[in-house]
Amino acid sequence: MNYDPGRLAFSLEDLQQELTRWSLVVSETLRSASYAQRQGVDTANQAQQYAALAQDQAYNDSHQVDQTSQEVVSLVEQCTHAIHIARQTMQQARQLLFHAKATYTQWQSELSRAHAWLQRAEQRLERATAALRKAEVEFTRAKNRFDSAKYAYESCKREKDQDCRMERAALEQAAGALEIARAVLVAAQTEFEAATLEVTAAKARVTCSQNALFIAQASVQSAQTAQENAEQSVGAAERSMEYAGAAQKLAQRAVNLSTQQMQIVDQMNREMQVIMSLVNSSQAALSSASTTADSAQRACSDARRELNYRIQSLRDLNLLGSL
Repeated sequence: MNYDPGRLAFSLEDLQQELTRWSLVVSETLRSASYAQRQGVDTANQAQQYAALAQDQAYNDSHQVDQTSQEVVSLVEQCTHAIHIARQTMQQARQLLFHAKATYTQWQSELSRAHAWLQRAEQRLERATAALRKAEVEFTRAKNRFDSAKYAYESCKREKDQDCRMERAALEQAAGALEIARAVLVAAQTEFEAATLEVTAAKARVTCSQNALFIAQASVQSAQTAQENAEQSVGAAERSMEYAGAAQKLAQRAVNLSTQQMQIVDQMNREMQVIMSLVNSSQAALSSASTTADSAQRACSDARRELNYRIQSLRDLNLLGSL
């Protein structure tokens, strides 16, 4: 069987070109793989940094959520206590208003009784004044009659041998009437003074009752204001409790979200461990492939040199055969 060295040389040249293309493809593949590996490492490192930041943020958020939750719990307790105090204050204000109104009504009655007393005292003073004036007139008349009887009796006594029994009897009668008039006058004066004192006392009672009624009225107004303020305080405390309840729901929702966030971070850390394991494995595989490719490139280079030598030999043989 005869072989054509020229054709065989052409075949070997095709094989040499195929080896050259294979070497280029291997080199390009290794460059692409190295670039992809670097990109993967950079991406994994960035993802790891982002995961660390997310973990720190999750821990900070969890701490903040716990702190906020505790503050909300404290706020709810404070609002509950405030509602209790406000309701107690409102009950006390209602009782105070009830007693203030009762006191006001009592002093209204007392003022009416004081006015009635003053009216009776003034009427008594009018009667005592009239009686005193009448007693003074009667005393003056009795004094004049006594003076006249005394003068008549003394004139009679100055006359000798004059019977003065009648004048003496008249003097004694006038003296008795004078004593009676003086007693009536003293009694009238005493009644006048007593009536005057009673009027003064009644006026003082009226003034005292009016002042007390004014104070009671001010107390009623103050108690009404206190009750209104207490009712507003209860309303404000109840609204604060509603806001605190809403805040507590939001805080609980934040706790749930924080828990979910921590779970996501934990899942992300586990996935990052898998990714970093894959990156390390791909790095090892790339290193192994690079070592293998280097060996293959050296073998390819050796093969191409051998092919060059064989092709040159075949060409030389083909040239000799044509001579």
